Amino acid sequence: AGFSVMVGLLYQGQPCLGVVVDPLAGRIYEAVKGEGAFLTEGGKRVRLQVSPRKEFSKMPLVLSTGCPEEIIQKVQAQLSVPLCEPINSVGIKVGVLVRGEADLYFSHHPVHYWDTAAPQAILEEAGGKMTYLDETPLVYDLALRHEHPKLFLASNGTRHAELVAAIGIANT
Repeated sequence: AGFSVMVGLLYQGQPCLGVVVDPLAGRIYEAVKGEGAFLTEGGKRVRLQVSPRKEFSKMPLVLSTGCPEEIIQKVQAQLSVPLCEPINSVGIKVGVLVRGEADLYFSHHPVHYWDTAAPQAILEEAGGKMTYLDETPLVYDLALRHEHPKLFLASNGTRHAELVAAIGIANT
């Protein structure tokens, strides 16, 4: 399960502000480019920072519900990463990353701009990275269908290029 309310603002084609509200958990994530990322929970507001983990065997992976088992098995064979319980909502999965409970998430199906704009702003301000699986930056071209043309990877950024290569192999 899992759902969130997300508001992202694009400036010159890139996310510059993001708010993700996880109403079931009572969490509000927020970020403004250049000002950091924050979590408000239980009346307390704390600065967010992704984990510094670098060892694949200690870098948990969070996936969407419905991710095909064959993709999960291929990723496990390539990386030997621990798996988190699958959840929905890009915003909630990125929340798991910025709280340091996981280090890796990739989409197994195409998503829309409104699914990634706010989470990307929050993740990047918390020190993480989000790119397409070919390691190119996410593109928000409003003249197109508002759907990303490629799958993407979000990580704590410590071994992003290696993760892109491994997941690219596993996702073929």
